[in-house]
Amino acid sequence: MNTSTVHSTGDLSTAQLAAIHNSGWGRSFTFYQPRSAAFWVYLMLVVSGAFKLFSMLSASAPAYADAITLSVVLFAVYGAIFWWFTHHMDRYSRQPVKLIVVAFLWGSFAATWAMAANANDAIISLYAKIFGQAWASDWGPGLTAPFTEEIAKGIGLLLLIALASRFVRTAFDGFILGAFIGLGFQIFEDILYALNSAASQFGADPVGAAMSTIVLRMVFGVAAHAPGSSISWAARPNHAGWVEVSH
Repeated sequence: MNTSTVHSTGDLSTAQLAAIHNSGWGRSFTFYQPRSAAFWVYLMLVVSGAFKLFSMLSASAPAYADAITLSVVLFAVYGAIFWWFTHHMDRYSRQPVKLIVVAFLWGSFAATWAMAANANDAIISLYAKIFGQAWASDWGPGLTAPFTEEIAKGIGLLLLIALASRFVRTAFDGFILGAFIGLGFQIFEDILYALNSAASQFGADPVGAAMSTIVLRMVFGVAAHAPGSSISWAARPNHAGWVEVSH
């Protein structure tokens, strides 16, 4: 073995170690990062969104407890199946479970209730003042939700990139995390739709009304927030080692 071979072998080993270090392989994700502004923004919005959701559910629970329980159980099963399928896809560059849970919670509470719900109400109210109540009722949701909801979910992915830059390295990483953000958004939005349906008939048949909405949302949910977010907010590394978010 000559000197050049030794140097090339040493360089190869160094390059391999550097690649493993940069990939984050074998490292655990640390959520608690008190020196990161992204951590505090994430925490504030998730807690405020969860508080708003559970305040709404607790107010309706006495009248529609059966419908709420049914929707929570069925959408939990639906989400578990999707979770298993998406996590199974991620077999070669698997994200830490803790990071996936953080993504799911953002979609469940922050994107849905702290951001999109408030933004939708405010923008539709502006539409009503400018174009009239009838126009806002007919066109407002379609001209509001696609923008506010995707932006809310996308902000979550940007925060995850800031909190876990070593784990969000490829387009597929963005695909997986975007899917779980969308899954959380979809499940908790659908629970609200089921609750609204339960109340639509003045309590005559809340479980039956909620069930029809649950089935409808499950069937069409296959092409809703989870796959849409995974595709729309896939991220790819640029030449500087940071990320660009492609829509």
